[in-house]
Amino acid sequence: MSGEENVPGNGGKRKRSVKVPVMEGQTEEERRALRKKQRAILDRVNDRHAEMIQLDSNAYAEERESNNKLFENVRFTRELGNDGDNLVAIGTVAVERSSQLNQSVAQYPANDIMEKLRERYRGCNGGLWLNLGHDVAGLFKAVPILNFMNGPLEQPQMQKKKAVRRQKQDEDDEFQATQYETMDYGEKNNENVEQRKLEEATNRRLQNLEHVLKTKVAEGEDSVDMMNLLVSPRSFHETVENFFDYSFLVKDGKASIKLDPKTGLPLCALEEQPEDQLKKFQTVVVLGPQDHKRIVDYW
Repeated sequence: MSGEENVPGNGGKRKRSVKVPVMEGQTEEERRALRKKQRAILDRVNDRHAEMIQLDSNAYAEERESNNKLFENVRFTRELGNDGDNLVAIGTVAVERSSQLNQSVAQYPANDIMEKLRERYRGCNGGLWLNLGHDVAGLFKAVPILNFMNGPLEQPQMQKKKAVRRQKQDEDDEFQATQYETMDYGEKNNENVEQRKLEEATNRRLQNLEHVLKTKVAEGEDSVDMMNLLVSPRSFHETVENFFDYSFLVKDGKASIKLDPKTGLPLCALEEQPEDQLKKFQTVVVLGPQDHKRIVDYW
């Protein structure tokens, strides 16, 4: 435990910490007498509770000062526990006293104030507010500051942006022919660059496949065996890509799939791209690694 002692100095009194011996320095008889006094304070606080909570009574200050003086002699934990019990009881009284402060303060309702002002300035030239302003003007040395929770009184008007309506396209514009073009990457992010590289590679394969078909037609062949054209003996993945690419030519009406009337095997042939929209339907081709191996072995 520690305490404070006033020490004279140049600037007045200053406080110096003073160590108080703990768990020593008292006999059992002295401790017993101290505990008896502490219990007596607790009993008085309980007995004088109604008197201590009154704001015009000195009982609260008396018992608090008595407990503080006894605390100066506390050296052991047992007596320290008794002091804590006394503080709890005195603190409870303090809470009840504070709750009575609001009740003891004189309250002036707004209606009563207005009634008194009307009585005071009734019959005066200029009315209530003008005379009241003159009377209280001497209490203010500056114009009162006005603060508004909603910001400035005048706010700039927001200019509405004109809505730009998109022109409605003709129905014929919805169907556009597939165009093969080289993509200009520019300075795009890496993901867009990779995606466009894949699209460009697909376009090149489509052009090569269409060129092979045109070459066969120029040599006098009306159609080409599908297996010889699309199946790659060396790679299953290339075979899948060839079938995938050829499906785009069929979709655009530039190529078709026919059956040989003699053998019943599929044939690939070039077609004139029609001007009108093609009637679309879907066909699923199942082609796995085992199928690819059997086709390569047969052909």
